[in-house]
Amino acid sequence: WNGLMISALAKGYQILQEDIYLEAAEQAAEYVVENLYNSSTHQLKRRYRDGQAAVDGFVDDYALLIRGLLDLYESSLNGRWLLLALQLNETQSRLFGDSQNGGFYSTSGKDPSILLRMKEAYDGAEPSPNSVAVLNLLQLSEMTGQSQLRRMAEKSMRAFENRLSQSPSDMPQMMVALSFYLNKSKQILIVGKRNSPDTQAILREVHKRFIPNKIVLLADGGLVQQQLSKNLEVLDSLREIEGKATAYICEDYVCQLPTNEIGIVAALLEGTVHDP
Repeated sequence: WNGLMISALAKGYQILQEDIYLEAAEQAAEYVVENLYNSSTHQLKRRYRDGQAAVDGFVDDYALLIRGLLDLYESSLNGRWLLLALQLNETQSRLFGDSQNGGFYSTSGKDPSILLRMKEAYDGAEPSPNSVAVLNLLQLSEMTGQSQLRRMAEKSMRAFENRLSQSPSDMPQMMVALSFYLNKSKQILIVGKRNSPDTQAILREVHKRFIPNKIVLLADGGLVQQQLSKNLEVLDSLREIEGKATAYICEDYVCQLPTNEIGIVAALLEGTVHDP
């Protein structure tokens, strides 16, 4: 539930630019990290009451919290949330992943009282953890350059191929992930300091419009950029123009000419400006 709410608040901030939503999302994420996350084992608990955390997290807890953290990163550009999403994704794959057939089980298999491990796939009032996990994997692959994450997503989609083809209305969130997979994604790379007015102006321009298959990354020379550039060498080549925050708008990491002019950023996002 916290993962769902963090995602909703982060998206609310993106659209409305009301700081109260971003602050609430970050406070919720901080609360989960402090009370429901074990930094040594990188595992989640799912219940907190009277100062005690209990019950090992299910795959829903991991997938939906990762989703919330990715939305929070793209709202705040705070690399801490992206790194935590990556770590939780590794734990999720280790505890719940079916490496042979693809997809994710709901439970870790450590409880002997659970005789049968199930894979939830129905997207009802809440999206299924498998649908969310596939979208997370695809987005994280784009953000990190780790091709094995995309292969995991492919294998998971194949695990539900029959159901998806026979009754796609049962899996609308998986269809969202499939759309991300099949279509060219847009990478929006911002070079600058996270809280500077010019960086925030570019980010606001990005969030003014609905761009379904996109990722947003900040290149500020910090720890996150150094870690991501191990697989995304393009990040090392990004530079500010005239000391101002600069946007690189790319498809499949083939980038348009960089710009720090908001009007040109808007035109590039709308697809009305192209390199000669």
